This record gives sequence, C-alpha cells and structure tokens, in this order.
Amino acid sequence: MANIVDVSGSRRLQLGDEEFARTIAFGSRWSKIKIGITVGFNGAATFTSTMLMGMCAGTANTYKAGSTDGFFGVCPYLFSSDITWTYAGGPPTAYTNANPSKRIITRIGGTTVDTAGNGSQAWAMASAPTNLSMWVITIYRGSTELNLDGWNVLYVQSAHPITAAYAAIPMQTEDFMFYKNMENDYTQGYHGIYNNDATSNAVAWTGPPLDSFSFVWNKASPTVEIGHIGIVRFQ
Repeated sequence: MANIVDVSGSRRLQLGDEEFARTIAFGSRWSKIKIGITVGFNGAATFTSTMLMGMCAGTANTYKAGSTDGFFGVCPYLFSSDITWTYAGGPPTAYTNANPSKRIITRIGGTTVDTAGNGSQAWAMASAPTNLSMWVITIYRGSTELNLDGWNVLYVQSAHPITAAYAAIPMQTEDFMFYKNMENDYTQGYHGIYNNDATSNAVAWTGPPLDSFSFVWNKASPTVEIGHIGIVRFQ
C-alpha cells in the first residue's frame, strides 16, 4: 500500500510493488502535456527492477488491473523484464544502469504493446532519501505542432536522469521553466537530465481519452520515493 513518508520535513509518496494514479485537473482536454517527477530508490544495494510513468484513462482500471481502461507511457526497459541498477555509493549516493533502452508502453484491456523508443543514453537514478532525480516526459496528441490528428495518434518524448551536467542540455523556454519549478525542495547534485533522449514514432491509440497521471513500480523492496509531481498543459 502506498505510504506518505516525512523526510527532513518534506512529505513524499513511497511505493512498493504498486502504482499511483490521480486524475488531473484539466482531464482529457489537452494535446500537449509535460509531466515530471522527482524520484529516488530507497535502498543501499544493487537490485533489479523497472518503473513506468505516463497517462491512463481514469483511476478505476489502471495499469496493474486485470483489464486496463487505457495506459500510455515510458519505461527504462521492457516492462515485463527487470533491469539492473548498480549501487554507485557516493556522495551523493546513486544508482546507474548500462542499458540505453527506452520503451513506449501501451496497454488497453488485457493487452500490452511494448515498442522501442529512440534513445541512446543509459539512465542514472538517485538514492533516496538523501537525493532525488528528475524524470520528465512530454506527450503529444492531436497536435498541429507534429501533424498528429485526434486521439488516435500519440507521441512521447522523455528527458531522464543521467550522470552528466545540466549545462549540456538544449532546452526551450518551457523546458527551463518547468525544470526550475520542479527543483524546489530537493537535492540533485549528481545527476543531469538528458533532454528528449527517448522519443517514439507516432503510436496508434484505440483506447478512451487519457485523463489521469500514472506511475508504476514493480518491487516490494526497495521502495521508490516520489517527492514532487508536476503536470503542465501547453496545448
């Protein structure tokens, strides 16, 4: 069961082999949204796991349900498989993995479609509670910017934590402001963000409109801690 934990006066969401889903204020009235979380692994040893972030249709039948109303998102590796996160010590304490794979996950009913994203950078992740990393995805649908027409086509970009400096990131103004707002009340130090490393081709969508944020974690131990969740509608 998800727990709210207090870390140095800052409240965080802690998940262990479970998911968190919350309907967003503007519902399905969007064609471009940016979603970001600050997140860290709550352990001190090398382990295997995967995680998943994106949008779902409602909060009743989510990704882990037997029959999912609809989900579209991104994970570091095949969600049916685990990836090794190597504990790198510190300070600041962190985890790295050597696999640059990014996956685009679509799930409707009992069917999950797992397709390769276009990315080349391996991930790094902070070790909570000392540090948190930032993971940001942008989802487009019905976007004149990308010539996507209606709910039947979706496209995603992912900016994820790596062991590199922020200075190397080409950012638009909207990216910069979003990242700066997400930085409140967390320490990063070790990790940079590789902007738009994971991208998808246009993905056919046959499910209902997506109106809820969703994060899925597949390990009882270690747990994962989420400090902040930010969602902005641009179109």
